[in-house]
Amino acid sequence: HPTSNLDEVLEHDRWAIDDPRVKIEAKDYTPPPPISPYSDESMPFQIIANSALQVFPTGHIAPGTLMANTDTKHYLNFTSNIYRFSPAFLTKNDTSRFHGINERISVENFGQVVHFYHQVIRNSDQIMIDATTKSEDLFEDLEASGD
Repeated sequence: HPTSNLDEVLEHDRWAIDDPRVKIEAKDYTPPPPISPYSDESMPFQIIANSALQVFPTGHIAPGTLMANTDTKHYLNFTSNIYRFSPAFLTKNDTSRFHGINERISVENFGQVVHFYHQVIRNSDQIMIDATTKSEDLFEDLEASGD
């Protein structure tokens, strides 16, 4: 279960196997990262969600869990906003090739992936422009008021 820690998983495995001849020990373990914010107030999540909807307008956005530890563990010291999202659209036929021989997506979907990342960059830039403009307006208002 995604909320279980290592000790709970090992305990469950020992219980499920129920054979004292079987010895279970962890050789290596990296704890799961914390859940990244995904509320309406979470700007990074909203940028990704809105960018996805701009490219896939009939899609639905819902947070989920990834049952693997990716290279995101290297970014945990930089931010709490770590999102494991792939804008690739996979069909039933695509899943058999996922991380396998002849892994690929369609040319059309490749275009959508590029469009998605373009939208993420544009939407992020717009947020920064809007924030800078608000700061400049506030500064100008303070100067005008003499405070």
